[in-house]
Amino acid sequence: MSSGQERTCCGSLFTFIVTAGFVILIYWAIFQPHHIRATVVSGELTNLTVVNAGAAVSYSVAVKLNLYNPSLRVNIYYDELDSQLRLRGNPLGHNAGAVPGEFYQRRKSSDEVTVSFAGVAVAVPGDAATELEKEKGKGSVSLELAVDGRVRYRFGSIKIRQKPKIWCSLTFPVNATAGGAAAGRLNSGERCSVNSDEPHPHASLSLHTSSRPRLTNDFRRTNHQPPPPQAMVSSQQKSCCRRFFTSMVTTGFVILIYWAIFQPHYIRATVVSADLTNLAVANATVSYAVAVKLSLYNPSLRVNIYYDELDCELRFRNHWLGHNTSAVPGEFYQRRKRSNEVTVSFTGDNVAVAVDAASELEKEKGKGSVSMELAVDGRVRYKFGTIKIPLKPKIWCSLTFPVNATAGRLNSGDRCSVKF
Repeated sequence: MSSGQERTCCGSLFTFIVTAGFVILIYWAIFQPHHIRATVVSGELTNLTVVNAGAAVSYSVAVKLNLYNPSLRVNIYYDELDSQLRLRGNPLGHNAGAVPGEFYQRRKSSDEVTVSFAGVAVAVPGDAATELEKEKGKGSVSLELAVDGRVRYRFGSIKIRQKPKIWCSLTFPVNATAGGAAAGRLNSGERCSVNSDEPHPHASLSLHTSSRPRLTNDFRRTNHQPPPPQAMVSSQQKSCCRRFFTSMVTTGFVILIYWAIFQPHYIRATVVSADLTNLAVANATVSYAVAVKLSLYNPSLRVNIYYDELDCELRFRNHWLGHNTSAVPGEFYQRRKRSNEVTVSFTGDNVAVAVDAASELEKEKGKGSVSMELAVDGRVRYKFGTIKIPLKPKIWCSLTFPVNATAGRLNSGDRCSVKF
C-alpha cells in the first residue's frame, strides 16, 4: 500500500504541474500581452559646454517620452521609471523622478512622461569629451537615454511584475549661443528599443534623419540601419514568449526539486480499538453507542502536518448512522515520523434506516458479528519548510464487532484506506 500511495502521490504532483502549465498557457493566450512601445516625442538640450580642458561637461536636457500599451486585454501599472543620460556609454546624469512618476495605463492607450537632467562640470573620459566637442562644432550632438522601469502587467485579477529596459538615441541639431554654450531642440517621433536586457547600440533607432553615420559606444563608425517597426514588434513578442516558457519550465523544476527533497507521504491510519454498546434494532430504527480510537501516523521524513479538522461519519452498508465533527483531540500538530491517537464517539437513538438494512443488521447481530464503516473527511496542512499546502485526506475504516447480545469490543490493528 505504501508503494501504491507513493506512486499516486507522484502522479498527482505531475498532473498538478501539467494542469498548471496548461492553465497558464490558456491564460496567456487569452490576454496576449505585448511589450511597451516607447517613442521620443521631443527633446531639448541647453547650456551645453565642454569645460576644464575637455574633461568635464555641463548641460541641461529635458526629454518627453510617449509610452504606449499595445496589449488588447492587459492594463499596466507603472511603479517606477529610473532614467540615466549617457554620452558614449558614460553616465552624465541620473533622474529617479519622471513626471508623472507612477500611473496606471489602460489597454491600447498611451501616456507621455517627461524626464529632466542637469549637470555642472560632470567628469567624463577625455576621448568622449573630445568627440563631443567635435560633434558640437559640426552642429549635431548624440546622447543616449536609458530608462529602467518597474511595472506590473494586470491579467484580470492577477498582477505580474516586469522590469522593462528602454534605450533611446538622442541626436540634437545644435547651434552656438552666447558664452560658447550650445543648444538645440529635437522633434523626433521615432521608436526606442524596449528589452529585458541592455540593448546593443546597433539595435537602437536614430532620432536624426541626417544620412551622416554616427558613433556607437565603442567609437566606431557604422552604416547599420535601424530595424523596421514590424521586425521589432515580432522580436519583442518572441522574447516575451521565450521568457514565459522559461519561467514555466523553471517553476516546474523548482516544484519537482522541492518535492524530491521533502518526499511527503500519505497519512497512515489504523484502528487501535472500538467499543459498541446498547445496540438495538426495532421497527427499521437503530440505537447504539460507538467509540473508536484511531492511530494517525506521519511517515514523512521531512514534512510535518497540521490537523485542522476531522469530520467523521458512522455507516452500515453505506446507510448513515451518525455524524461527529468533534474528534478528541480536534486540532493538533504532528511532527515527522510520529503517530497520534484520536478518539471519535457516536451515539444514536432510534436512527431511521432502510428496512433491508435493519434486517441485515439484525441477522448479523444474531450471528455474533456486526460490521460497520467509519468514514473520516480531514482537513490538514503539509508543512514543507516555511510553505504550508492544504490537503483533504479521506480515511475509510471497516469495523467488525464481535457482539454478545447488545455490546462488543474490537481490538484491531488493521490499516484503514487513505485517499486524497
